[in-house]
Amino acid sequence: MAHNQQLLGMLNQLQHDISGVRGVMLAASDGIPLAHNFPESAAGRIGAMAAAALGLAKRVTVATQMGDLSETTVRGEKGYLLIFSAGPKGVLIVAAALSVDLLEATHKARTLAQRIAPELEGVEV
Repeated sequence: MAHNQQLLGMLNQLQHDISGVRGVMLAASDGIPLAHNFPESAAGRIGAMAAAALGLAKRVTVATQMGDLSETTVRGEKGYLLIFSAGPKGVLIVAAALSVDLLEATHKARTLAQRIAPELEGVEV
C-alpha cells in the first residue's frame, strides 16, 4: 500500500507541475491500474485501452522497422492522451487539455516513466 501511495504522489506531482493535465495513471502492462487520479469508474477501462493502444503502436513500429517504441500520443477534439512505456511492466497515461504545453508534458511524463520503470521491476503486477 505504501508503494502505491508513493506512486500516486509522483503522479499527482506531475499533474500539479503541468498546467492542463487532467489525469495521470500508472497501469500494469496488461492495463490494470496501479495508481491513478482518474475517476474510479473509468480507471480500468482507460488503463486497458491505453495499454492496448501502446501494444498496437509497438507492433506497428516493429513492422515498419522503426525500433522499440517508448511512447505514443493521441490527439482528440478536446485534448491529448500521452501513453508511455514504463519499462516492460508499466504504462504511464497522461490525459491533458489541448491548451497543455505538449513539449513540457511529454518531456516531464517521459522522465517520470523512465524513473518509475526500475521501481516496477521487483513488483508483482
